[in-house]
Amino acid sequence: MGTSHADQVARQGNATQQSTQKGGIAGLLRNLGALLPGAEARAADAARLDAAHSLYLAAVARARTAAFYAGMGVPDTENGRFEMIVLHLVVMVRALRQHGQAGKALAQEMIDVFIKDMDRSLREGGTGDLGVGKKVKQMAGCYHARSSVLEPLLNEARAGAMVPALASNLFELKDPSADDAAQVERLAEYLVSQDQATRAVPADDLLSGALEILPFAPAAQAAS
Repeated sequence: MGTSHADQVARQGNATQQSTQKGGIAGLLRNLGALLPGAEARAADAARLDAAHSLYLAAVARARTAAFYAGMGVPDTENGRFEMIVLHLVVMVRALRQHGQAGKALAQEMIDVFIKDMDRSLREGGTGDLGVGKKVKQMAGCYHARSSVLEPLLNEARAGAMVPALASNLFELKDPSADDAAQVERLAEYLVSQDQATRAVPADDLLSGALEILPFAPAAQAAS
């Protein structure tokens, strides 16, 4: 006897059910999710957040480079480490903003990740709700203040002109000696080189969060 159309449909239904039971549920949900209104926008938002996290972690990793503290005199303190993160964020934001609206949106997302991380860190350190809000606001203000001072100087690659601001804010030196000023200027030269290198990263790599952590060692250590 021949197979009826109804029998074929029934067998196909059974096969589909078995496939679903064997692990097809996740795929089915993904397919259904892709058909929901706004799915493409949500996927883009998720990808941007992932990229922002990757770039922020790269900034933190750079800021934690041991050579800054062991070889260049950057204070290995909470404030010193915070200031180093801020400096690297300034460099990354500059690089991102040259890539149109997508870059600007990612730069803002990265700063949001930074603020949330500072909030989390303060709370884990025991700061109460009222104190957290005030301190996070101060930290955000610190970023914007450093950015407004350094950006014009980075535009002109004027490392020497960065020395007073870096000496005061990062090294906590109000009246640096000639030797201190020379050490601060080495860090300023590093920032200029990082700024130029980061801005040269291909747009697709930068916007996807694929940023290689560029190695750095003070000249004195590199020569030893």
